[in-house]
Amino acid sequence: MAVLKTTSPVTGSLAFSAPKAVPRKTAPSASASLAWCVGPLCMGVVYGDIGARASPSLHPPAGVGAPEPRQSSSACCGPRHDPASLEPGPRPPRPKPPPGTTPAHPSIQISAPAPVPNDSNPMHTHQTTSARRTRRLATAVLLLAPGLALAQDIPDMPGPGPVAPQEIPGQEARPIMELLPIHHAARRGDLDALRAELAKGVDVDARVKVGQTWVLDSTPLMWAVFQGEYKAAELLVAAGADVNAEADEGTRPLYWAMSRNGSPELVELLIQAGASTRARRWDGSTPLSFGAAYARDAGQIRELLKGGADIEERHELGRMTPLMVAARVGNAVTLRALIEGGARLEARASNGATPLMWAAEGLRSNVETIEALIEAGADLEARADDGSTAIMIAALHAGHNRVRALLEAGADPLATNSRGDTAVMAAARKGDPHSIDLLLRAGVDVNASNSDGTTALMLAVTNGDPASVRALIRNGAKVNTWNSNGWSPLLLAKGVWAIEPLVDAGADVNAVCTDKSYPGWTPLMFAVYEGDLFSVRKLINAGADVNARDSAGRTPLTIAQIRNTSASLRAAEILKSRDARP
Repeated sequence: MAVLKTTSPVTGSLAFSAPKAVPRKTAPSASASLAWCVGPLCMGVVYGDIGARASPSLHPPAGVGAPEPRQSSSACCGPRHDPASLEPGPRPPRPKPPPGTTPAHPSIQISAPAPVPNDSNPMHTHQTTSARRTRRLATAVLLLAPGLALAQDIPDMPGPGPVAPQEIPGQEARPIMELLPIHHAARRGDLDALRAELAKGVDVDARVKVGQTWVLDSTPLMWAVFQGEYKAAELLVAAGADVNAEADEGTRPLYWAMSRNGSPELVELLIQAGASTRARRWDGSTPLSFGAAYARDAGQIRELLKGGADIEERHELGRMTPLMVAARVGNAVTLRALIEGGARLEARASNGATPLMWAAEGLRSNVETIEALIEAGADLEARADDGSTAIMIAALHAGHNRVRALLEAGADPLATNSRGDTAVMAAARKGDPHSIDLLLRAGVDVNASNSDGTTALMLAVTNGDPASVRALIRNGAKVNTWNSNGWSPLLLAKGVWAIEPLVDAGADVNAVCTDKSYPGWTPLMFAVYEGDLFSVRKLINAGADVNARDSAGRTPLTIAQIRNTSASLRAAEILKSRDARP
């Protein structure tokens, strides 16, 4: 029971070939991420593989969605792992909190802070998690401050007071963040307080000098714009605030005007004051590509285009246009605004993907974005560099609603990519029985094979979804067929959940693998090697030969003893109880 490996340069291309090695553990994703900071508090749009491969996940990294290929070895059963090498090292002792403090993190001690207005920010939880995951501990503590402030009402807790300095071993203690009164007034939209600060001679572009990420070097105007405080922003601009000031990561006020709290009026105000519509952040994003993902009002896009933004600008990573960004994140509001503004429907990213393909991939895409692109005239049969079409990409990402929308619009369900993979193969690989049923009803051949002879059933038995296996068998998938590398569905089956429906459908339990890495191996040998006791019992009960020999003369019992893991040794006991011989 082996696995299939994916070598396609683009995800819609299901480049499946027979494996060459065990073990079958799913590899972690190697995808690079691109996080955009939406405003003072970090919200991310994760761009999957854009950084490394610039695709709408059209080509997954090796191991994603499929187990690792078998690793060849001179030993009969492949290399063994040294358990000692996997043991974690000793944990360093946690520093004890000084008296009168509440531990917020193993390496940070913080006193209960004074109440901090939360402004009912719906992204507060996400922002805290984002800060924690990126190890930006100071930002995480700041975001938790409103909750920690409740400590003043709990007996035996430190009373309210200013946020205590960080106490990081080996570093000088310092405050988490230093916001001046002018920053607080700007974010609250307190015009009287703003005027009072300006009257005192406070710098209108006063910077936050202590903080991390977006906090560092942010100005009062940035806070006002992010919070959507138009009057405060207008007052600051009139007082001479720099509309092109950059925070630590290159974010300018205009970016925040294109976020969820922004408005067409704020965009117009900043552009009229001289804000650049084509400035780029450190990650290559512009206000337009940023707004394509996050703006909630089509007027924000229109004002930016009116101000000179390039509707066909390209992101430095992946050569994506703003329309592609809107399509992938499922922002139908900005997508329609960009289409109305003349965005090209057939623009191509660096891997040949069109906006419709990005919508089909669906990071957070929905049927509405697909329908909007189709209504505007997007080509349903456009192909990426590997020959994949939008419907194949939708099937590959378990988007049965998107598959249905494309079928209803007339997309060809029989399309194949350059390797001969069909949309049903894509759905089988992903484990999406709903898409499988839709595509088979549309006329796709359930037993179609690609250039390697791989069928949809061979892919389904490795993906962890028994419903997909049963859906294919129910629709006539052949269980006793081999690909060009010598693997049958039962030899590839991963787990008893896949073995059971195959055996029940008449699969040969003594099928012999002819792959040069495992010549003569049977399904029982693979189950024993992996210590899959449920599969071992199922195969033996179905008539598997416990004394079959591979090309080197080894029996399942021999393989179990050489493997010498606790699971394989238990499998050996089962074999001995059935009169197996070494």
